[in-house]
Amino acid sequence: MNEGIIEIRPAQAMEMPQSLGALYDWKFAVVYALVILLLFWLLDEKRALRFGVLLILSLWINAFMSASGAPWGQAQPALYFWIPIAVWFVCGPLIEKYLAMGGIRFQNIAVALTALAMNGLYPQERAFPALFLGFCLGYTMMKQRFPFAAQGEINGKKPAPQILFVRCFIGLAGSALIFLLLGMILPGEGSILRDIPNWDQSSPFYDIGRFARFGLLGFWASAGAPRFFQRVGAAGNPA
Repeated sequence: MNEGIIEIRPAQAMEMPQSLGALYDWKFAVVYALVILLLFWLLDEKRALRFGVLLILSLWINAFMSASGAPWGQAQPALYFWIPIAVWFVCGPLIEKYLAMGGIRFQNIAVALTALAMNGLYPQERAFPALFLGFCLGYTMMKQRFPFAAQGEINGKKPAPQILFVRCFIGLAGSALIFLLLGMILPGEGSILRDIPNWDQSSPFYDIGRFARFGLLGFWASAGAPRFFQRVGAAGNPA
């Protein structure tokens, strides 16, 4: 039995939040993240932003509750998944109204403070605050500097299927490159440099590297990929 446990652990050490508990929870998160990314790049970037923020917050709440020993923390992650959604249905329009009134600078400050609070309340898990920060800051930068509309017209027409395929390929390839390449270089069990002293998960730079890695993933999704789409002529013009 002990040998089986030892064999399983390396497969689980893929820089994924162990506090989520069951592997099913992480598969659930990956599937929904892919759906949100494709929604952002192909159909409706505004709704994808909302869904993405709600997903990140719900996963963070689940991880936080699980680590704190709260009731149902491990057994019922769906309970915590619906908490941000319920709050959003009640307060969402009001939150969006005040964020819009405050302008870009106010929005960025609110995002940074939220990520800081997430990090402070549960410093053992860096991925979700980093994703939240990168995804939201990337979105505000994109809207301000190079507006992207998933269903915007290209040469007077809606995006053709081949254009959508190009977006999928570029977006997912970029995400995989960031996740895998940085995972190979930054401190951690998956790093090709792990034999260097203090370059495994015990490295003092592990948390910083993890935060940077997931922050870049979020930023790529909402800003990097749309900018790349524009560069190759695969982005539509906002209405």
